[in-house]
Amino acid sequence: MQLTLTSLLFAHSVAAAAVASPAPAAAAPGAEPEVLRAVYKRQVVVATSLVPAKKVSLLYGGAGGSSAPVPISSGSLLAGAPKAAAGTPGGTSASIDGNMKLPSVVLETIPTIKGVSCATKGSVIIPFTSAADFASAKKQWPAKDFVVITTSDGSCAADGQRGFYSVSALAFDDKTTTVTATAVVAAIKDVMNDAQVQWKTTPGGKGKRSLDIPLTIDLSGKTLVNKGPFSITADVAKYTGDIGISGSLSFDFLKLKLGSMSVDLDYNSALALNLTTAITATKDTTESLKFEPLDATASAFSIPGILDVGPLMSFGLGVELSASGTVKVKTGILTTFTDSKVHLDFLDSKSSTATGWKPVTTMDNTFSVDASLQVNPFAELTVGMGVKAFSGLVDLTASVATKPTLVNSFNAHAEVTSTYKSDTGITFTAPKNVAKDCKNGAWFASSLQFGVTASIGTLSTDLFSTTVPVFQSQCFNFNLIKRDDLPATPALGRRALTCVTQSVADPLKAVGVGG
Repeated sequence: MQLTLTSLLFAHSVAAAAVASPAPAAAAPGAEPEVLRAVYKRQVVVATSLVPAKKVSLLYGGAGGSSAPVPISSGSLLAGAPKAAAGTPGGTSASIDGNMKLPSVVLETIPTIKGVSCATKGSVIIPFTSAADFASAKKQWPAKDFVVITTSDGSCAADGQRGFYSVSALAFDDKTTTVTATAVVAAIKDVMNDAQVQWKTTPGGKGKRSLDIPLTIDLSGKTLVNKGPFSITADVAKYTGDIGISGSLSFDFLKLKLGSMSVDLDYNSALALNLTTAITATKDTTESLKFEPLDATASAFSIPGILDVGPLMSFGLGVELSASGTVKVKTGILTTFTDSKVHLDFLDSKSSTATGWKPVTTMDNTFSVDASLQVNPFAELTVGMGVKAFSGLVDLTASVATKPTLVNSFNAHAEVTSTYKSDTGITFTAPKNVAKDCKNGAWFASSLQFGVTASIGTLSTDLFSTTVPVFQSQCFNFNLIKRDDLPATPALGRRALTCVTQSVADPLKAVGVGG
């Protein structure tokens, strides 16, 4: 069977849910935040950067592995972030455009200021290498009610970060061309009226979109369920994916009000999955089984005291099984997502959207006996973003959640209606002339119950809800084989995996996702 949404999060959730076990793969991805550091561009015209201004732009970047501030030579704030080295994950950059309460100078942008020091408590020592620029500063810098912003050089801030200093007095030493500012460290909320923050990720060395929050899971050979008459084994289960993010927010410190905030997620993944479901029941048996979900909250990156951004991923899987007697079903799946996107508007949930969630999926089923049964997988997937800013003044989470349930009814003996009932309330009727037209009276039908919900904090709204017939009632060949002929680890090669273009020894590489 070729299904467009059959194993949509069913397949992905099987793999992810089992990661809740203490196996090595269980570690939450990106558990430690990437701390962004100050990145700056020297001004060509010194006179411009010497003039105190109430608008400042600050850049932070994450590539390179060093905590030291890094100069850049060209490019816009975000576009000029450092590029990741070849073969490494992509870099992350952020910019802050602030409207200051007082006239301010960003010291790192002035090339003739070298050796700034904050070693003496209550003072910022600012040496000039140019007498002309020193004289210009002496003329233009206010004696008080003034803010200087500097990097961590000279112990003026935490490693790689920036310090904001509120100046109450200035002393100028003409002989050494040095300015001594009497100043105290200030929080960003105390020196800015409002701020516009933007962040994004840049491609890694291989050109693939990255946060980088990579997920690589291999659960081949794992028993996912072994309860009573039911067991589910992942004969082959290999998953890989990544999430890229960008976003922005504006905040008014005077009104303590968030003006706007949005996040965009880009999602790519591939999953190769062969499942064996075995049922051994002496009578009609129905049970709903749910796996413990995997919850991963990765603090993707952090500018201490200013911004913490992290994706929220929650996977849960359940399956509703109904059958009588002994039956084994082998299901083979290969599914890929390419350029799936989620836009989350934290202030207007109606503006949140999820697009491109159209997996390319191939699936087939093989039965050990001619039997009536329902195998109805359902999944719960939440993809979202948590953003904290300005030491907790902003603390919001937005997400898009889906819970698709795929109801698959296999009826072996010309039953007029589906033999078993689903908790979804979905029922099926047999095709016309089932006893005459269908071999042994066997028929099959499938429908997908699917919805998308956007949540902003404690508020939520349904973006989409529908029940889609995947297969209308039709005759079905149970493709019977002997139990002894069922391989213990079915090879992906015998499945109808149309998108595989190379050896299936590593099917995830074949679809261009993963290492």
